[in-house]
Amino acid sequence: MKIHTLPCFDGFRCAASACGDSCCVGWEIDVDADTLDLYRQVGGSFGKRLAQNIVTEPDGTSHFRLTAGERCPFLNEENLCDIILHLGEGALCDICDQHPRFYNDYDNLQETGFGLCCEAAGRLLFSSDRPLTIRTTETEEEASDEASAETLPLLLHLREQLFGLLQDRGAPLQTRFTSMLLYAQTAQDAWDGQDLDALCDAEELAADLLPFGEAAWGEGEPSDLPAELLRFFGTLESINGEWDALLRAAVDCLALPDRPALEARFRADMAGREYEYEHLAFYFLYRYFLHAVDDGDFLSRVCLALLSVLAVRRLDFACWHQNGERFTLEDRIAVARIFSKELEYSEENMAAFLAELRDSDQFSPDGLLEALSDGPL
Repeated sequence: MKIHTLPCFDGFRCAASACGDSCCVGWEIDVDADTLDLYRQVGGSFGKRLAQNIVTEPDGTSHFRLTAGERCPFLNEENLCDIILHLGEGALCDICDQHPRFYNDYDNLQETGFGLCCEAAGRLLFSSDRPLTIRTTETEEEASDEASAETLPLLLHLREQLFGLLQDRGAPLQTRFTSMLLYAQTAQDAWDGQDLDALCDAEELAADLLPFGEAAWGEGEPSDLPAELLRFFGTLESINGEWDALLRAAVDCLALPDRPALEARFRADMAGREYEYEHLAFYFLYRYFLHAVDDGDFLSRVCLALLSVLAVRRLDFACWHQNGERFTLEDRIAVARIFSKELEYSEENMAAFLAELRDSDQFSPDGLLEALSDGPL
């Protein structure tokens, strides 16, 4: 079995009490059955404390009883875990042990990484401007599912082509996004029609698109797609107050009388940091593109990645404006974390986003291509 990892996450360590946004606050923490059995065997006062702070629902699932402020009952005043202090790291429930890691399994391949809801993961992703890469290792473990054996190699190849277009730093980022969409559209049409000749044409298109667009986008009026994105995200279930405040600030920025001039200054300030948005798009493609093994719809995952980056950029602008036209690495990590928690860690919100970009003309590939050609985003 092959294992894919992102070397940029090497050396990940939980910030523990130094974390500015503890994952032990604001989340319902499920306790898996094996760990629950372990906790029931703990005696003494700590065993009693465990029993008092675990709720078992009628359906048999169990979770910790959160305290005021939605804190885990075992997160102490120093923001350290009392379960680790009393029983060791091996006594953590699965979700606490694995968070913020993710594992995507496809036939004979597992892809793993760290979610951007964690500021330690964000720091690793954004601290270097080096292009991201994927590392492959192999294990003796046999594949558990052969359902995707035929489609997976082709999807991996398509994604590699998209990574090449994304990381072509000779072109502006907006132009690279255009190239990626044009390629993905052509490849999706060939895929849907089971037309290998058309897929070969798509490969030729990818080669032609690599040097595509030496000039930047057109000089027309800025697209209203980012504003529509913000309005759509305002319809989703809110995960926390940080998201509410940041989204409200971004929406308020739409009404600034001097917005065009401010956005021009923001683009100038961020000109040397386009790699952050490149990394973000890479992350979303890495994490979600291969989900197309289930439904064949990789084009929607490309749109998800690019629209997510555009949404984050609008949130960045709001943060920059609020901070007196400053945007630090800490701000970069925080905005990505807030967005990731809102979208990636709510199944309902992710499903709603995918449904919207599949059903809405505004967020369709053609709508996104039109926005990319209209003017600066």
